[in-house]
Amino acid sequence: MDKEGESIAAADNKKGLGLSKQQVEDPNTYTDRLKWDFESIWLWDDALKRPVLSSHPEEASEPVVPLERNEAGYYKIKSITDLNVMENFPAEKYILDNDLDYAGQPAEPLFKEVSFTGVLDGGGKKIVNFNSSSGGLFHLNAGVIINIAMIDASVTGGSRIGILVNTNNGEVENSLSTGSITGSSTVGGLVGYSNGIVRNSYSTADVTAQVSQAGGLIGITNSGSLTENVYASGTVRAMTSNAGGVTGYGYNDTVVRNVIALGPSVTAPTMANRVMGRVLAGHTPTLENNYALDVMIVDREGVAEGYLTTIKGLGLSETEIETPSTYTDRLGWDFNAIWRWDGIGKRPVLQSVSEGNEEEPVSLIGLELEGLITLAVGESDQTVTTAVYSDGSREKVEINVIYTSSDPSIAEISASGVVTAKSEGTVLITAEYDGLVSSYELKTLTRKQIDMEGINLGMDAEVTLQFTNYDVVNEN
Repeated sequence: MDKEGESIAAADNKKGLGLSKQQVEDPNTYTDRLKWDFESIWLWDDALKRPVLSSHPEEASEPVVPLERNEAGYYKIKSITDLNVMENFPAEKYILDNDLDYAGQPAEPLFKEVSFTGVLDGGGKKIVNFNSSSGGLFHLNAGVIINIAMIDASVTGGSRIGILVNTNNGEVENSLSTGSITGSSTVGGLVGYSNGIVRNSYSTADVTAQVSQAGGLIGITNSGSLTENVYASGTVRAMTSNAGGVTGYGYNDTVVRNVIALGPSVTAPTMANRVMGRVLAGHTPTLENNYALDVMIVDREGVAEGYLTTIKGLGLSETEIETPSTYTDRLGWDFNAIWRWDGIGKRPVLQSVSEGNEEEPVSLIGLELEGLITLAVGESDQTVTTAVYSDGSREKVEINVIYTSSDPSIAEISASGVVTAKSEGTVLITAEYDGLVSSYELKTLTRKQIDMEGINLGMDAEVTLQFTNYDVVNEN
């Protein structure tokens, strides 16, 4: 819908209750939900995937898409001309076969009248120099858009605009945008107005709303929308009100979780906040585990206290923001299949699609476990676990480490890595983190043995503080 008057979706109001494409193409929707008469009035047409009148059945014809198909059945998009073909076949599956450069080409949003309901897989390709004065690449999306990079975009327009999608009623995943966007109201770096899902995506674009609702990633996250595992790092400003580092506005049943705002500033004359600009009065969105750069300039800030469940989010230092474990351990993002660490930008980037200026991926290659090798019965020692990365960097890890002792009756180790000697003997102390394992041998002695043998635990530890190297068990 464009410029819709009703924001809350319900079966008993003018907007109506939204259904997925799968539900719309399910006969049970019409028999069970709508109570239509399929005994004497309606027939289900499997080819058309919708009801038809039994008195006037239709003949379905296969659409003829003038594009080459790959083995998976996706139509290949090799040019901007091919991209424009999609408008005539909105329910098909497409994949970008080449990077597309709009330099010198007219840039207009697709699907202005009819929603896209198919699948567009960017295939890791880029759409470059999309310079539009009427909003983003897709005006109405009710399908699935994945693995696309909108690079160096310059987008302007009216209300409800985003660089990739203006109004999202479907899914946007594994996608990104760079550049800038300016509109009147409800402006987002990736999506303007979202009723659907935005996941595992980010924007570095600068966002300006000349009136209200500016969001680093999404202008408005509407009731029923889900936004998770995303970030935005551009400047955000609204000239009148409601600016947020990730999203500009939220409602009841808006879900925003595991997101982080990294931009340098979020500004508006009224209601600027680090994560979400504003919530409709009397409404309570679901905000879970959300963070923001602690030194972000926010003016004028609407919420003073920063927590994981507020529109301000929990503040993190620049050091924490530039540390990979912030995203793996705190946010729980998947760095095996979806994200990777960019050592130059010191932030996560997507594996499936690239901005084009990142360095080689930095990966975890080793684990080191350090602790006293001799300990008196009844005494304890705090071990230290260090992750080693392919770029030579090292990081102390304290979360998601699994510690074990080969014999807890001799020495036990807590979930935080504290070893306690229980009885005389020798044990193997082990740490496991992200598929890597490191261990060292610990000898526990009674106080009598220590006195008899003249062992100085502190001195011995200082001289012989050793740890075994790591055993790589992660096939990646």
